[in-house]
Amino acid sequence: DLDGKQMILAVVRDISDRKVAKDLLRESQLDYEILFDDSPIPLWDEDFSELLIYLEGRKTAGIKDFRAFFDANPDAVSMCLKKIQLLKINKASLALHDATSKEHLLENFEKVFTDRSLEAFKEGLIAIAEGQTQFEIQSEIMTLSGELIIIYLTLVMDQTPGRRGKGLVVTIDITEKVLLEAQLRQAQKMESV
Repeated sequence: DLDGKQMILAVVRDISDRKVAKDLLRESQLDYEILFDDSPIPLWDEDFSELLIYLEGRKTAGIKDFRAFFDANPDAVSMCLKKIQLLKINKASLALHDATSKEHLLENFEKVFTDRSLEAFKEGLIAIAEGQTQFEIQSEIMTLSGELIIIYLTLVMDQTPGRRGKGLVVTIDITEKVLLEAQLRQAQKMESV
């Protein structure tokens, strides 16, 4: 009511740029999900936040040599494994592990690890504890169907602000390559004899 007259006050904002940006972000997210899910390379999106808190706590408690710590506390390696949260896994990872779904893999996850793969995981823990943001290891795992395979694993920790603790794990099955190399070495030995 202004000087006895009914008035309407309207504020109009042009949100075209915000809407375009929101649509582009949605499209980019969809592209990422398609690329992640359909990649022929096994990918895992994981959250290491709880693990990082645990390792920082050990540092605060005076642990300086994590190799000695994990050697003296082998159960800590398995405990650390449980502190990593699987956020997303792609179809190629499910196929590599002979799993039907993410839930199927998680329910049987302890079956995947052998003594050698736990040893390789320990090396990864030591690298993370020492502040490395990327590392590579070769190890072995068991598929859920009981087949032993040799893998080459790369972990890249996200350094983007606000995503501390997130990491991408890339796994490549190198079983055939390792077996062929062993056969070649054997053939070379036989040839030299």
